[in-house]
Amino acid sequence: MNNWIIVGIIAGLLIVGGIALVSAISVDNTNQPATTSTCTSCGGKCLPELPKKGEYMLEYIKNPGRLSCLNEFRNAVRGHSLVKIQTVGPVTILSDSKNEYTEEQAINITKEHILRILDKLNVENIICFLDEPSLETAGFDYKSMDMSKKEYESLGIKSVDYKALWRELHKRLIPQINQERLEFGVHTCGNFNWEKLFDLDFIKIVSFDASKYAQKLVSSKTFRSGREIAWGVKNRSDVLSFRKGDFLTPPCGLGNLADERECESILENLVRIKGEI
Repeated sequence: MNNWIIVGIIAGLLIVGGIALVSAISVDNTNQPATTSTCTSCGGKCLPELPKKGEYMLEYIKNPGRLSCLNEFRNAVRGHSLVKIQTVGPVTILSDSKNEYTEEQAINITKEHILRILDKLNVENIICFLDEPSLETAGFDYKSMDMSKKEYESLGIKSVDYKALWRELHKRLIPQINQERLEFGVHTCGNFNWEKLFDLDFIKIVSFDASKYAQKLVSSKTFRSGREIAWGVKNRSDVLSFRKGDFLTPPCGLGNLADERECESILENLVRIKGEI
């Protein structure tokens, strides 16, 4: 999987060297049937994940595997060498759901969502990103602050053991999938103790907002540790250490943008940056 430069594009992703990826964009009405014309670009060869406009990730996860373009996506990418899927992760489910889920439920609903997406997905290899915007405030670092869990949570911040959640999710998924064809990545938009992301052996790709945190990431003592990086960029200067197999993406996806013209402008910029690397 490390022989490709992959650049995201709206309504599906730009195919580079025969690789198709799936990304996120919002639509106004998901009750209407999804068609190739509404869900695809790149000649109809790739599909996005399409939540309803204004629908937060904690809403779609209540119905695991129900994505408006999933069937179209399966048909469009059949036979591809590599596709990418993405789901809200258990850390964010727990941190942002106001005690709606237990740890057990957060792990199981994430697992079920992933398995339903993978069902009947006839491709050679799959990248699965856990979308974890709540990592920045998950309370994983209270021990390094010389605080007890109780003291930390008394500040109104929920403490979540993100490593334990991810390990358990991975443990439960592996018996039901072909491990050799599935590679895990994690995405977070905010700041983080980046060194902590590079010591989990099953997390192969780290996706982050390089337009804000590139210097912090590359300065971490454990930077890369054999991992690939998804650089969320606005300018060529945001990419400080690009290697073959890395990704170029918008800083935090395209789901919150107002219209397709704005998305197209951002993705044209990605293609320009790709050409400069």
